[in-house]
Amino acid sequence: MKDCALSAEIKGDAVVINSITVPEKLEFYQIKKRENKNWLLSDLYRVDTQKKSILSKLYSRLLKFETSDIRLFFITNASLKAKHINEEKERYHTNINLEVNLIESDKEKIKKSIRSQLELADEIEIDLNTIHFKVSSLPLQDTDKYVYGSIYALNSEYKFPIAIKNIHVAANHITHIFNKISADTDYATDFSKLLSRCVTREQLEKIITTIEKNFFDPEDILKNGINKLEHESYPHRKLKKIELASHEVLLDLRNRSKSNTQTLFTEIHHYYLTNDHILDELINFSSIVDQVATDIYSSENDGFFSLEYIKCAVVIYDISNGKIYCEKFFNI
Repeated sequence: MKDCALSAEIKGDAVVINSITVPEKLEFYQIKKRENKNWLLSDLYRVDTQKKSILSKLYSRLLKFETSDIRLFFITNASLKAKHINEEKERYHTNINLEVNLIESDKEKIKKSIRSQLELADEIEIDLNTIHFKVSSLPLQDTDKYVYGSIYALNSEYKFPIAIKNIHVAANHITHIFNKISADTDYATDFSKLLSRCVTREQLEKIITTIEKNFFDPEDILKNGINKLEHESYPHRKLKKIELASHEVLLDLRNRSKSNTQTLFTEIHHYYLTNDHILDELINFSSIVDQVATDIYSSENDGFFSLEYIKCAVVIYDISNGKIYCEKFFNI
C-alpha cells in the first residue's frame, strides 16, 4: 500500500504497518542476536532481570493494539532447539510458527509463562498462532554492507521513484534517520506513539529524492575545477601534482574512517567563513586555491597532508560552493 510504514522501536526492534490511515495489519519484530550457541525453548519463556521473558515481552505488544491482524516475530541469528510436533527427537528450527510446529506440552509451558508474567486471567486465551520464530540472514558483522547491498538490489530493480546515484550516502542517511526515531527508551504503547516513530513509504521516497537533488559527484566537481585551472593557465607541473593527489583525495572522501580528511574540509570551511574579505580581493580561481591551501598548509596542517592534497580539497570545496561538505559525512 502507498501509506505503509516502518516504525523503529528500542534496541533495534521494528514494527511494520500496512497503512497509517487504515491500519489493519501490524507486524512486530523483536530482534536479538545469540553468540556462539543456539536457543533452547526455555530461553524464550524464562523470566529475565526485568521479570519478563522474550516471548512475554513480544506478546505484550499484541495486547496493546486492537487490530484485526497482528503478527509477532522473534528474529535472531541462531537456530531454536525444540521438539517438532509428531516427532520424538528435538531438531534445530530456523522458521516456525509456535502454534503449528511445537508439541502440545511445550506450547502449554509457553502459555502458562506468558499468562503468569503478563498477569492475565485464566479465561484469556493465549494465541500462539501469532508468534513466529525466524533466523535472519542479516550478518552480525559488516551490517552496513548488507544495507548497501539491499539498497543496491532495490535500486537495480527500479523499486525507488528515481534512480539512486550514490548508494553509500542513501544508506547512511536512512540509517541516521532510523537511529534518530528509535532513540526513545520505551516501547510505543498506542498507535499515535507508534506513528511518531515511523517512516512512511511516501517519506522514504521524499528522503531519496532529496538525497539525489543534493548529490555531488566529487570526480565531476574535481574535473570542472581542473578545467577551470587550465583555462586560467595554471602552471603545468603544479596542475599535474594536483591531479596525482586527486586519486588519494577521492578515495578518502568515500572512506568514513578517514576522519583527518573530514577535519581538513572543516578547516577549509572555517577559512572560507572567516576570510571572506581576503577571498573577495582575489581575481582568479587559481589564486584562491593557492592562497587557501598555502595558509592551511602552513598554519593548520602540521605536515599531515601534502600541499597538493590540500589544493585538491580546496578545488572540490570551492567548485561545489561548499555543499559537498557537512559536519558528519560528505554529501557524496
